[in-house]
Amino acid sequence: AYLFKELKNLEVVNMPLNSITSATFSLLIENNSNLEILSFHCTADDVSLGDLAQNCPNLKSLDLGAWGELSDASINDLVNAKKLQILYLCYCRQLTNPTLKNISRNCTQLKHLHLSNCEGVRDDGIRVLAQNCPNLLYLDLEGCPTLTEEVIVELAMGSKKLIKLILPKEFGGTFKKKLIKDYPNLMVL
Repeated sequence: AYLFKELKNLEVVNMPLNSITSATFSLLIENNSNLEILSFHCTADDVSLGDLAQNCPNLKSLDLGAWGELSDASINDLVNAKKLQILYLCYCRQLTNPTLKNISRNCTQLKHLHLSNCEGVRDDGIRVLAQNCPNLLYLDLEGCPTLTEEVIVELAMGSKKLIKLILPKEFGGTFKKKLIKDYPNLMVL
């Protein structure tokens, strides 16, 4: 906590292997409204992502991948982070489809979205993402087992800038080969 009490006006905090408490998180966002890149592990599930979005309006990259216990309501507060371009939500198992839709409708500058092992992601959430995030370049859907081939084809067809797509293991080689053939500029893994 001492570090973030003394250091102010930071633009980048990249400490993905370090854990901080919710009190330290609050101190960090209160003293650093210029944050653009934020990556660390928070040990509490009661942090306010709404405060983060409000206090750090220039936030472009946020890694919440190691924050598996975040509530869906807290994740939903990211709708106010309008400048987000890179968002890691890997292993955020509380993420629901309505929240994904809400983020997609409000964070339209997203370029990289990591949703691996977010088991609540459904086809209609991916459709809304494809419709509202025209600059999407990278999408990780590994570990999202309920998605259908139909929505993946819609995504590939509608997301003209998408260059890398990581699919759930449930999608076989035949489907992946067809996607690669039909969308040669798309790297499918």
